[in-house]
Amino acid sequence: SEVADQIKPSAMPEVTEAISAEARQEEQERLIEDQKKEDDITSQFASQMSDRRRKEANEEALEICRAAKKEGRELTDEERKKVALYSGNGGIGANLNQYFTRPDLAESLWEVLRRNGMPRDAKVLEPACGSGVFLQTAPKGTQVDGIEIDRDVALVADMLHTDSDIEASSFEER
Repeated sequence: SEVADQIKPSAMPEVTEAISAEARQEEQERLIEDQKKEDDITSQFASQMSDRRRKEANEEALEICRAAKKEGRELTDEERKKVALYSGNGGIGANLNQYFTRPDLAESLWEVLRRNGMPRDAKVLEPACGSGVFLQTAPKGTQVDGIEIDRDVALVADMLHTDSDIEASSFEER
């Protein structure tokens, strides 16, 4: 081709290496986006479970997180899927707390912030992060850290979002 004819043979290794690096970067970004979509699908599924099943999924998620933390390791892909089902205790029995924001609403709020001038590399604090919906849906390049008053929920967020700092405390005490 004309482009190939214009490249000096001595430059071919650098060109090939640059193309390979760019392809690896694009593949990495695609895998991250695919994981976000998979987590989003999982969390939407969680909102459609019965109270009994939600309680079971929540308990299993906490057991997985506690074990991984005790062992000093990150979650496996299979464990991430199970932990992403954590849906809080809102509406289960008499508990009226822990209703987590739906991912589609979080994405819409991020879009509003972007349209109103939020820079791509913004640093954002989520003062009641729950299991991390806003962390999960944040625009690429945005650093989101979270505070969560419930220690169990903070653990779930911390295990799911290892690239964010999660603090288990009250926002007011911070």
